[in-house]
Amino acid sequence: MTTYILRRLAWAVPTALVVSLIIFSLLYITPGDPAAMMAGQDATPEEIETLRSGLKLDRPFHVRLGEFYWDLAHLDLGDSIRTGDPVIKLIASRLDVTLTLALLVEGVILGIGIPLGVIAAWRQNTWIDRGVMVVAVLGFSIPGFWLAFMAMWLFSLKLGVLPAAGYVPFGEGAWPFFERLILPTAVTGLIGMALLVRMTRGAMVELLREDFVRTARAKGLGERVVLFRHALKAAAPPIITVVGLGFAGLVTGLVITESVFALPGLGLLLASAIAARDYPVIQGFILLVSLVYVVVNLLVDISYAALDPRVRL
Repeated sequence: MTTYILRRLAWAVPTALVVSLIIFSLLYITPGDPAAMMAGQDATPEEIETLRSGLKLDRPFHVRLGEFYWDLAHLDLGDSIRTGDPVIKLIASRLDVTLTLALLVEGVILGIGIPLGVIAAWRQNTWIDRGVMVVAVLGFSIPGFWLAFMAMWLFSLKLGVLPAAGYVPFGEGAWPFFERLILPTAVTGLIGMALLVRMTRGAMVELLREDFVRTARAKGLGERVVLFRHALKAAAPPIITVVGLGFAGLVTGLVITESVFALPGLGLLLASAIAARDYPVIQGFILLVSLVYVVVNLLVDISYAALDPRVRL
């Protein structure tokens, strides 16, 4: 197991380096003058040149690349053009909101998606199976922003039971903090669980016909034990892949949710950075996305080996 983990780590490090090289090169391979685009149409040549010098775009590529990796090793992602604050500080100040929301959404997806998928496979071709699949199809089909606005209209404007949007720090009270995350968590979770439901059902349908499941039932084991302890464990690898990549996507892809519900997370930070052409912030965000995906893929691979010893070979 230790050898397998070290081997996966040996692949993860060069992968992260190659991805960071591609992200760094985007500024140089993009058509046009990056400094002029970031400065805006009304900028003077002196302002453009100052910005180019501040971003170190006037230096040779190989020199700038070496400085980029040196700064990256010291967690220095540069400064925001719009605010002048360090990018790492801006990301850190927004990370807790996005991470909390992502964990809550993932809890909804796992707590509802996996049981529904198992039940649909267990009751295959019945009205229960068809009903679960209708819910999954609706989750794929309904636009997230539309469902968010409908939830705000119903629970905030009509019923008045939940706030429509906004954010309250956890230090000002636990309930006001979580109260404003209920709607975004429910909306994003209901949409995100659609893929997990279909994946769980598809994996379980095949396994419920296997001999080891019939043997477990023949031994007199309860149906819940057969479904969740035997069949679901065997179906875990593809489900773990969906869960892992889904969580990575949540941490870095809640742009629409945070924009609609006015949550000061990474998604709102990215939206404002794109609008202001704040390239250092955009670059730092993309680097974070890449790092999250590399780490999640590494954890998924390790979980494969823990669940199935054959993977270690």
